[in-house]
Amino acid sequence: MRSCFLLLLPACAAQGQKLIAPPCVVERDGILVRAEYVEEAERLVGDFAELDRRVRDLLGVQDPPTPEVWLLEVELEGSTTGTCIWVPPAVCLEKGQHENRQAVVHELAHHYLRRWPARLPAVVDEGFADLLGGMARDQLGEVRDRYAYVLRRTRVTSIHHVLELSSQEFREISDPRGTVAIRSVGFALADRIGVEGLRQMCQRAKALDLEQVPEEWLEPTWAEVASRSFQQKEIPPGLEVVTLL
Repeated sequence: MRSCFLLLLPACAAQGQKLIAPPCVVERDGILVRAEYVEEAERLVGDFAELDRRVRDLLGVQDPPTPEVWLLEVELEGSTTGTCIWVPPAVCLEKGQHENRQAVVHELAHHYLRRWPARLPAVVDEGFADLLGGMARDQLGEVRDRYAYVLRRTRVTSIHHVLELSSQEFREISDPRGTVAIRSVGFALADRIGVEGLRQMCQRAKALDLEQVPEEWLEPTWAEVASRSFQQKEIPPGLEVVTLL
């Protein structure tokens, strides 16, 4: 199916940036891709549909709302990855990053995690999206190695404060080393607990009429992950709860 029309995302989508939906649309196998040119959308829709199917299978999503991937001709502002951002209902990719499958899967994971029975703390949500990205692309080993390298050089002074971070607070961390360090914590927690374990936590929270999984449910897992000693050399500016070597 092809069509051309415009949608305008609200200004808050990316720190005041107004995003106009690309005009040309291709929809196939449960996913919709918008691009400046139909040929570009057609070239990528099959790959995106396969990634989307893998994410849905991993999360056990039934009858999902159709996700959209927008291939933008502008640079994104306010994206934690610098290349991709999820603004319901769209995964928005910067020009030149259309082949970034990790970014696409990460944002698709956010799209579907919002349909789970309860939310996860923002840090775990980010780490879980990275975990699903590695699983869906059959590159989990590489993702694990990358975050293990960061985690070995990270000292968490308060896991409670890390788990308390809101999505907005996470985005506002000024030091990129801090962002990576916190993502390594979220990834380690998600990887240790696993997809089914996190699903059960969300179901348990829902049964208790909680909107979010409590931080204290995750703290024992962190105690297992952080069983070895971490040394600290410096505190990156503006970052108090996670430090990097």
